[in-house]
Amino acid sequence: MNETKNYFALRLREHRRRCDLTQEELAEKLCISPQSVSKWERGDGCPDINMLPKIAGYLGITTDTLLGFDEVTKKEEAKKFFDDICELDTVEGRLDYALPYIDSHPDDYNAMLYFCDISTCLSADDRNKYLPAIKKICNNIIERSTNQFFREKAIKFMCDICDDDEYEKWSAMCADSYAAYRGEVLESRLWEQGRHDESRIRHDVNNLQLILHFLCRENRNWAAPEKATEWHIFRMKLIEAFAEYTGNGEIPYAWMGYYISVKFKCACSLFGSGRKDEGYEYLEEAFRLYEENRDRIFAKELEFGCEQIFGKASIHMDDDGNIQFRITDENGEYKGERCTYIWHLPLEKDFFHYAMTATHGWEWFNSVRDEDRFKEYIERAKGYCEK
Repeated sequence: MNETKNYFALRLREHRRRCDLTQEELAEKLCISPQSVSKWERGDGCPDINMLPKIAGYLGITTDTLLGFDEVTKKEEAKKFFDDICELDTVEGRLDYALPYIDSHPDDYNAMLYFCDISTCLSADDRNKYLPAIKKICNNIIERSTNQFFREKAIKFMCDICDDDEYEKWSAMCADSYAAYRGEVLESRLWEQGRHDESRIRHDVNNLQLILHFLCRENRNWAAPEKATEWHIFRMKLIEAFAEYTGNGEIPYAWMGYYISVKFKCACSLFGSGRKDEGYEYLEEAFRLYEENRDRIFAKELEFGCEQIFGKASIHMDDDGNIQFRITDENGEYKGERCTYIWHLPLEKDFFHYAMTATHGWEWFNSVRDEDRFKEYIERAKGYCEK
């Protein structure tokens, strides 16, 4: 029942805003008090069952949609979509497969952002034919989504692809400062209110936000493999430093998947630099670490460790593959929270195989693609996809 209430609160708020109605205006149409609508949207209760068809009628939706009974079906369809699309080998194939799904699921913003993300793996010329779809998707997210993270990502994509005469319009919608800034304001406010334990927890979370921003921000080292190599090595050393705070000298598992991916990318940039022997050494190390830690890095709960710096923070993954950032407060209770760049940390099951066989975006592998030694690694990677 609680889950139904939660879905009802989300759907009511979402579709009221879609209809451009205030709580007061909807309450007037329903001949009830604005306080009742506010209470429902907070998840504090549900209206009488006889009123549900009336509410749904005003919002232009079905009662099933209003109550969230369609959410189970949506989750199943989304899971099937991501499972199926990961089996496709080419970027173009994935994009073409995604378009019909996105058209029939106009509120699956995760799929939309995935479409935009993978489109960046294409060359500028190849991406041109998808520009209308990208613009349509981004506009849909900006106009309909109430999730700030989704909106910011869509705005950034529009800034990347828009014409020069539109850039000022879209760039004006970007945040002026880092995502962590809002958290730092809250940290200071809590301290001034004497809520020192809460402020310290917020301080830990802000530290994690900032380090994630630094480690996971976009790479600008295309066509500069030597510079890319140094950047990857620096990131690995920074992650390795976290092991000093764990007590067992091991990299915490929340970082391990990302650490493996950086080591793999370093192998790629070494091949691009002509340092083939070193490239194979890093490639083997990435594969070895993956095989040794596979069961742990795909666990549902991954701890960040380093409590002195990041507090009791962890990544939680549900059965559908959704990622949630969790912190433990002073009472030992879990709290879910949005955390910028958190989605970069877990590995995807086809990461190695896709990167080693991609036609664009991993060209530094070209120098070894025809070697039997490299083909053996591709076969190992293919096996990872099947397990």
